[in-house]
Amino acid sequence: MRFSLVVPFLNESRWLPRTLAALERQTLPATEFELLFVDNGSTDGSATIVAAYRQVRILFESRRDPYLARNRGIEAAQGEYIIFLDADCPPEPNWLEALHAAIERAPADILIGALLYPEGVSLTLRAYEAYYNQKLAWLIANGKTRHYFGHAGNMVFRREVFASCGLFKPMPIVGDTEMIHRLLAQRPDALIRFVPEACVVHAEVDSVWNTLEKLTEAGGHSQSLIPVSGYRPISLIDKLRIVAAARREQRWNPATVAMLGLMLAVGWAAFVGGRLVRRWKPGATSRPAQKSTGDRERDARH
Repeated sequence: MRFSLVVPFLNESRWLPRTLAALERQTLPATEFELLFVDNGSTDGSATIVAAYRQVRILFESRRDPYLARNRGIEAAQGEYIIFLDADCPPEPNWLEALHAAIERAPADILIGALLYPEGVSLTLRAYEAYYNQKLAWLIANGKTRHYFGHAGNMVFRREVFASCGLFKPMPIVGDTEMIHRLLAQRPDALIRFVPEACVVHAEVDSVWNTLEKLTEAGGHSQSLIPVSGYRPISLIDKLRIVAAARREQRWNPATVAMLGLMLAVGWAAFVGGRLVRRWKPGATSRPAQKSTGDRERDARH
């Protein structure tokens, strides 16, 4: 079997029907992948929703941490590649086919797909979506390995990565990024690729305010990530280069560029604010804390 798809969930009854329906519509033949959904302690009937889909295998992880739930899926997976999807990230119909095609073109150790926002979001958020995906493409194209980051809502790992590096640590939202840098520390020549054609919709994020909340959370948890990995946030100069690349690709007018610039400035303030709160919070340490809910550990839009 080529792919094992692992989806952790904790009280995701709002999103699971949409995501399961999207998986049923995949254009890649069902014989190429298996579906492993990991219940991380749901109490809202989520497991019953998943159980209605006969092609899904349900696993259970009692310790409430999304990365420990993913580890449970890894241990049960039979595929050559392990794909991670979040329960609130319904994929586009050609998602798995795009990932399969990317691997056929050039096998990689890790592939990262694109994250989109739902229909109807503001122009500001749509511009930020383009910037975010451009950021991934630009960092990888330019070999800026110190700044690589991941989002476990749309990532693929070759099985051998876990065999050589071990499983995920029980970290808050940044465990995917920590794994990338653990691999790079062991193998600086590891092949990590961005696949813009492989898209999922991050259905939970539908407002600028929601995005800023996640940036604040990401900033706080970056304090836990930096001491244990080679990850570093990108510089202002590189951000401007990414904005310029996105402007050329999207053909933005000056007003859109200005709107995105304001969003990035406010987002940077939220990220730094999260770091400061985490740094000065009484009793805070550099040790990562476990999360108790799935919907707070998403990509967080670094």
